[in-house]
Amino acid sequence: MSHDPRPTDENTSEEDIGDTGTVESETERAEATTASKGSTRRTLLKRVGLGAVLIGSGAFGREAVARVMAPDVPARTLGSDAADMRIDNVTIVDPLNGSRTRGRSIVLRNGHIASVFSSGDAPAETSMRVIEGAGRYAVPGYNEMHTHVLQKTDTRLAYATMLAQGVTGMRQMQGSEDILTYRAEQRLGLTEHAPRPLGIPGGLLLPFNAGSTDDVREEIARQWDQGADFIKMILTERDVFFAAIEAAHKRGMRIAGHLPPAIRIEEASEQGFDSIEHLGTGSNVFLSLSTTPDKLWEQQDTKLPIPGWLAGLPGAGEVFDRFFKDKLISSVGRAEPDDPSVVLLKKALSTYSEERATELGDMFARNRTWQCPTLANLRSKYRLDDPEFRSDPWLKKMPADERRKKLADIDTYEALHPEVRDINHQYYDRVIQTIGI
Repeated sequence: MSHDPRPTDENTSEEDIGDTGTVESETERAEATTASKGSTRRTLLKRVGLGAVLIGSGAFGREAVARVMAPDVPARTLGSDAADMRIDNVTIVDPLNGSRTRGRSIVLRNGHIASVFSSGDAPAETSMRVIEGAGRYAVPGYNEMHTHVLQKTDTRLAYATMLAQGVTGMRQMQGSEDILTYRAEQRLGLTEHAPRPLGIPGGLLLPFNAGSTDDVREEIARQWDQGADFIKMILTERDVFFAAIEAAHKRGMRIAGHLPPAIRIEEASEQGFDSIEHLGTGSNVFLSLSTTPDKLWEQQDTKLPIPGWLAGLPGAGEVFDRFFKDKLISSVGRAEPDDPSVVLLKKALSTYSEERATELGDMFARNRTWQCPTLANLRSKYRLDDPEFRSDPWLKKMPADERRKKLADIDTYEALHPEVRDINHQYYDRVIQTIGI
């Protein structure tokens, strides 16, 4: 409500592994124009030298990295229960048929809707607070089902913004042992002035902590002990992906997230993957929705962008997440029209089948597979050259460094080859079409 050629947060969404993102600096933009057309995310990872950093660090380096990454422990906060109140004379919309009912009163107890009745029947005297609605519309609180707000250094502005937009519940989509510990110790600032957390996962499943089926079972057991509400999948090998679903369900946990490059969206649904974010992440869904899916899948590069030897080095996950993840994501800005991934996506989009999309929707319903498409997030990737991104009033409210990065992202996207941008636009249009179906 939060990843192959394409340009990422959603305002607050995670920079997803495999997303086509943007090049951040002038140096990188210059590098983008000279990079080989066959440049891939794997070659970029070698360029940034993560392996060299880890191999050369030794014990001293690991201690230094640990000190740099040591979080500041936030203060404890205690929220109070919401006061009972009544809102009179509001208009209620029935979302099933669009009908409007005016002159209604709503009683809320501890933040929940307790009753709805005609304002004419409301007692004149009451001990609870009464708000005059004056005919305005009233809606239940919205749930933001894909956010990364708890990763922000200062969450107060984000909480306030959510409440101002009517969001009273949120599903955090990236967790950690620290975040889960802070929740247990009431250190997340979740007072009455913040949306309620509906679910928080543990650490993201990546080759660093889920390099084998045994690893992923141990990791899910560890996250269950830490108090994670669900498991967040990002990037694993095929056998690890399916083992993760089984291990999560065995402990009564749901598993949500991205689809690794080797996983078809339909087989994820059939195997019980509970919630697919961003339509799976990348081009997987459109390979499966083509009139010639098997032929296109034969051309898909299903190898992970992180070499196994690198993922196994001590401290690789922490160093990667802290220093190199953004650079890996940004490599997409270097895509050219004849890049194999761009060519493959173009074929998939040009052979899109509404019939196959309908079949996929039926499969989701049959298997109870949820999907959270994060349309605002995808729009900020695939249509970042829309003029309104430069005139967004929120730019003025961003911290200076975030504003500079956002504008640099737009510059980089606008500098992409026109054909690549056109394919990105087609991607987003097909996303809208598919969600409608």
